[in-house]
Amino acid sequence: MTILLLLIPISLLLLCVAVWFLVWGVRSGQYDDLDSPGHRILFEDDAHLIPKDARTPEQEKKLQNKAEQKAKALEAKDMAQKALKTQDADKKNE
Repeated sequence: MTILLLLIPISLLLLCVAVWFLVWGVRSGQYDDLDSPGHRILFEDDAHLIPKDARTPEQEKKLQNKAEQKAKALEAKDMAQKALKTQDADKKNE
């Protein structure tokens, strides 16, 4: 019976901690948008298919970054091909 004198305060303390975490989560916006994360994963790779007015700024940034990366990759590929052609031409001239 004396164990209750220990268990009741511990359980009340745990209850207060749980309530504090719940209040913290609500105040910090953790429960503001429950649907978008579930839908966002479906459009992760297909961001270009999302209409412009429905895109989040994060998605727009990702699209711009991907476009820049593709442009850089194409430029690097073109430069490599030109370098190979130049080397081939030099070998033929020797």
